[in-house]
Amino acid sequence: MYAQNEAQELKDEVMTRRCIEAIRFLASLWVLYCFEKTEAGQCSTFYVELFGSNNPRQIINTHLCKSQLSHIGMVIFADMLKLRLELLDCTGGSIIDEEQPELLQNWIPEDLSAEMHLKPVLTFLKVDRTNFLYALHSTFK
Repeated sequence: MYAQNEAQELKDEVMTRRCIEAIRFLASLWVLYCFEKTEAGQCSTFYVELFGSNNPRQIINTHLCKSQLSHIGMVIFADMLKLRLELLDCTGGSIIDEEQPELLQNWIPEDLSAEMHLKPVLTFLKVDRTNFLYALHSTFK
């Protein structure tokens, strides 16, 4: 019985890793798609600013291929999956650390129409200046 549980846990871990890699691959394709759309003038200011200082390869290597997802990576994933991000900042406006960049101000979408409010919401909590975010979730019956 114990060996079966270990084998199942190993299978679950392998499946989780494969799913994460597949999602990262899709996000990489999304970055390339948005780069093309930005060049055609058809993307949001978030992507215009992002591609203004980085090329797609830099963005993929810096924000999508690390073990810990950056806040820029989170915005890319949320946009790709058509989700809305909310950030509850409980830092109290503490002093900004020079080594830790501020979280993006572009998390607030430009489109505040009714369609935007129909998107599923992912809510995160920020409790200190490290930019580490805690996901908040609830279950509905």
